[in-house]
Amino acid sequence: MDTKGWIYPGVPFDSSRVGGLSFVDMGSIPLPVLVDNYTVPYAIGATAATALVLTANRCYFLPFLVTTPRTITYAAIQVTTLKAGTGYIGLYDITTTRKPYNRIWMSSDLNMGSTGEKSDTPNIVLPPSMYWLALVSSSAATVRAMAIQSGRHLAITLSGTTHTIGYYYSNASLPTDASEVSFTALTATAPAIGVKWSE
Repeated sequence: MDTKGWIYPGVPFDSSRVGGLSFVDMGSIPLPVLVDNYTVPYAIGATAATALVLTANRCYFLPFLVTTPRTITYAAIQVTTLKAGTGYIGLYDITTTRKPYNRIWMSSDLNMGSTGEKSDTPNIVLPPSMYWLALVSSSAATVRAMAIQSGRHLAITLSGTTHTIGYYYSNASLPTDASEVSFTALTATAPAIGVKWSE
């Protein structure tokens, strides 16, 4: 395992490193990829950066693992084609079934009406566990994205579909409690929500 708390290729997956949660043993998990100097923690082994036209008022949820305590210092998206509106990045912990639960952080307003990096500073310490990054936008702006279907997934069964890469549902804002949300499986390209961290 590397010093940033992710698992190197070839290192056996050890569920005890993520709070004892039981996950499908994949043998090894490649490191997440970088987009514009931010790590996209759910883009496990993905190789293709692309773009995604967001659906306005759709909340996207993407899961990732933290294997050692980390402080998330930055969270960001990259708008490539503007569309006037406001976006928000969120961070969620999990239910006992590993779905998004409590919103533990949400960004300030992100201006989707101009291109470039849109970021905020969570400065939240995350103990080892599974978490969800989330994104919502009031407009159909285009953002950097990951063709995650070209990479490896977390091998977590979501919505009854193995290797689903995340969830989405229609709502104008990120809920404070997502445990009662009726999700749809996200099985294609996902927005690239990048993070930076400190030890």
